[in-house]
Amino acid sequence: MKSLFHDESGGVLAYGAVFGALALGMAALSTDIGRMSVLRSQMQNRADAGAMGGAVQLDGKDGARARAQAVAVDAIAAQSAIAGNGTELSVGAINFYSTYGASPVAAASDLDAKFIEVILTPKRVNFMFEPVMRFIGGTGVAFADMGARAVAGPKPFICHAPPLMMCNPGELDPSLDPNLPANFGRQIILKEGQAGGGAWAPGNFGLLALPDGSVGANDIQGALAAVQPQDCYALDVTTATGSKTEKVKNGINTRFDLYGSNPAPNVISYPRDADIVAGTAERMGNGNWNPAAYWSAKHGGAALPVALTGASRYQVYLYEQGLSFARNLAQPLQTAYPAPADLPAGYELVVPPGASGWSYQAWSSSLEVRRPRTLKGPPYSGVNY
Repeated sequence: MKSLFHDESGGVLAYGAVFGALALGMAALSTDIGRMSVLRSQMQNRADAGAMGGAVQLDGKDGARARAQAVAVDAIAAQSAIAGNGTELSVGAINFYSTYGASPVAAASDLDAKFIEVILTPKRVNFMFEPVMRFIGGTGVAFADMGARAVAGPKPFICHAPPLMMCNPGELDPSLDPNLPANFGRQIILKEGQAGGGAWAPGNFGLLALPDGSVGANDIQGALAAVQPQDCYALDVTTATGSKTEKVKNGINTRFDLYGSNPAPNVISYPRDADIVAGTAERMGNGNWNPAAYWSAKHGGAALPVALTGASRYQVYLYEQGLSFARNLAQPLQTAYPAPADLPAGYELVVPPGASGWSYQAWSSSLEVRRPRTLKGPPYSGVNY
């Protein structure tokens, strides 16, 4: 009996059983942590894709939020074999904000919706470690719910553009919105004189500060002279004050291989709209510029080609350069250039016989409304959780 009490054989087996259980538990715990990490990455990738895809649709136009929500929901079909409550990684909620930061402000309309927040439906990870914990301690955590969300906003930009700008007249008068087809072909006054018809005053005359902040006359001249400026402008720009008349003229002339202050000989200024010539208060002309008289004067008395009946200056410019374009039969001043391979319904293709000489529109105090150009660019991911 005494020898039985002092017999220590089998003691290692008891310790081995305890450490074996712990090792099994640690292995299970490591596996669970890894599964949680993988599911977390899968869910975050799905949330990021939805937010980035939806942000592109936030252009301030009607239906922007509806489009953004549809894209965010259907951005990708993501699945996970780890989740214990269904494999699909679906969007649970979408919110829109006008500003996003420490105190986000909810968007009140499509116009001020600048950020989209995508929140995924929580997914569950069932723990392999739970049975081990229950064996050791009598209780354990059986699962954990994982979540993910992402916030993104659009960041449009435009590249290879000269440092020129104009204010949208539609902001003061919606009927003058350049996006309206009825306004295509109408001229817009770039700058106005002082009250009472006095001399031009220093101020903002349609020039932009360069993306690096440069506003000097020589810098503006160099950017205007570049055939393809390399700078890219974001949505927020800064104007370059002062008319810089000579520098602007020199920069544009340089693009025609004419250096100095004299106007380039091949630059032709298309006629202004009749009401702009006659009036002093118009912000936008009526589009009536008498293309037949222009064509006769420039082309030796020839009649205006039938294809250019009622054409805009832009369409005449393309025709004189021998460039084909498409025009809307219902809205003849609406131009598609380059002409798409498959013409939209209601469009006709205009094919000129060939270039008939130089015909570039000169730098002047007015511009013609053409087909609107939309700023496009990749969104940026604002906040990820």
